[in-house]
Amino acid sequence: MEKSIQSYKIASLLILNSDTSIVSIAFSPDGIKIVSGNHGNSVQVWDVLTGKQVQQLQGHTSTITSVAFSPDGTQIVSGSFDNSVRVWDTLSGRQVQELKGHTDWVTSVAFSPDGTQILSGSFDTSVLLWDILTGRQVQRLQGHNNWVTSVAFSLDGTRIVSGSYDHSVQVWDVLTCKQVQELQGHTLSVTSVAFSPNGTQIVSGSFDNSVRVWDTLSGRQVQELKGHTDWVTSVAFSPDGTQIVTGSFDNSILVWDILTGRQVQQLQGHTDWVTSVAFSPDATQIVSGSFDHSIQLWNILPAKQMQQLQRYTSKLTAVAFPPDGTLDGTKHKDQLFQQQSQMIDLPWYSTSDGWILSSSNHNHLMWVPHNILKNLCYPLDGPLSLDLSQSRFGTKWVECYAPQNSSKSKFFLI
Repeated sequence: MEKSIQSYKIASLLILNSDTSIVSIAFSPDGIKIVSGNHGNSVQVWDVLTGKQVQQLQGHTSTITSVAFSPDGTQIVSGSFDNSVRVWDTLSGRQVQELKGHTDWVTSVAFSPDGTQILSGSFDTSVLLWDILTGRQVQRLQGHNNWVTSVAFSLDGTRIVSGSYDHSVQVWDVLTCKQVQELQGHTLSVTSVAFSPNGTQIVSGSFDNSVRVWDTLSGRQVQELKGHTDWVTSVAFSPDGTQIVTGSFDNSILVWDILTGRQVQQLQGHTDWVTSVAFSPDATQIVSGSFDHSIQLWNILPAKQMQQLQRYTSKLTAVAFPPDGTLDGTKHKDQLFQQQSQMIDLPWYSTSDGWILSSSNHNHLMWVPHNILKNLCYPLDGPLSLDLSQSRFGTKWVECYAPQNSSKSKFFLI
């Protein structure tokens, strides 16, 4: 793989251990929880920060095949081999609805973007639309002639996409509930489908080992992404629509650049089939579930930023910036002083809002203004120690920030 085209690197990995195979996973809208479905008949909710299970939702009598949070995070929907769709209150953990209408295994569930409806697909070849308030089935979409494996809403809520063992991807109009497109190209069963955030593209994965990208206006295939060596089981777009993550029975997770169609990262860690993958809402993490009984959470960074971090192999105690917002080891040697401080183990990573976080436990280490975030320095020869005499601790940290064109130095506490 060409190093220059890598857009993501692993910064750290958190493994959540389950007592049974993971079949489906999803992030909460705020990114602080993960919900999983498994072969143990239960829906499990995990805290992303601690890696601990915080809820176990009991009610299904067979394998949980699909799970999703509502857009406001107050509910979870789950589908199961027991032919039912169930809705749970996330605060109490109680079941609030049981939706019965399918006559075979439920394979996929999704909330509408406004949270008023639920979509479900089944081995009975149908796609059902439910009213979340009444629990009633409001529409049955019948068009596939074999098992339905995956369903999803477009972000604007006007369209539905479904994938099936009949090798097709079908697009439906929500208002009329009529099929408006049938996308043909896969040579084996379609296992997973998703809309891009802007609704202009659809991605699909298949037993033919390929990932395909479709233009929603013309219905034409615009990309065929080849890299997996076994069945593709799960596909998802990044929140900004620039990348796709895929999981496979080859135990790997691949990240693709949507513009070039190139594989930009391969995440290896699972020891059995990968069944479900998703981006976090802020696109800083990928979560994956597997038959190896684990949920793996990957922290990811832009290549340029990560390459800089890789150059620094020692330990960092603090970072400070002179008035011009830059720090150069040759130009500003007089500003570097020996300072004893608690050592912090690398790797660490930055977020888009300026926070520097520890990759091991996600603790907030320091904050850097956006305008100078890009000027962080990663020394090549030994630890960097700085004079923190002007630093501000606790709630007074804001006092150490001076706007641009000010002569006041900017110091930020780890």
